[in-house]
Amino acid sequence: MIETERLILRDYTSDDLDHLYSLKACDVVWQYSTFIPFANIMQAKDLLSSIINNKNIDHVGFKALFLKKSNIFIGEAGIISAHLKANRCEVGYNILPDYWGYGYATEIVGELVKYAFETEHYERLEALVIEMNNASCRVLEKSGFVKEGILRNYNKSEAGYRNVNYYGMIAEDYKKSIS
Repeated sequence: MIETERLILRDYTSDDLDHLYSLKACDVVWQYSTFIPFANIMQAKDLLSSIINNKNIDHVGFKALFLKKSNIFIGEAGIISAHLKANRCEVGYNILPDYWGYGYATEIVGELVKYAFETEHYERLEALVIEMNNASCRVLEKSGFVKEGILRNYNKSEAGYRNVNYYGMIAEDYKKSIS
């Protein structure tokens, strides 16, 4: 579990089915993704079962994100992939639209950065964002990530191919930012 001033990030549990479904069925959340929003709660039930059954394998994946004071579910975040031989990982986050614009994504990403470097001792963090997702790009930049390039036509959606911004941060960058 990770806590910030306003947020709690914890493993999904079987009690989170409605939360997960509300996020995974929300079209607006997935507009900058190839993820196809869920059409029914059974899809969320299957995903939740998979998340719970696999969480002890590598400790990588999305976690449920809640407001600390009210215990309201607002989305998910986490270290979503790890490449142990290269000592690098990828962070990700998905926030429900009612909670956009309050700095929650920046707050949890900042804490994930701290966790990745200080607890897990990764050398490198990465994040991928659809080029036109300006808000998410700002979150990463405020959190210390550097735009390292553009992956052209990397993402395909119903509307066609889209470019993806490739962000990175190395341990040296993090150490400089906290000193």
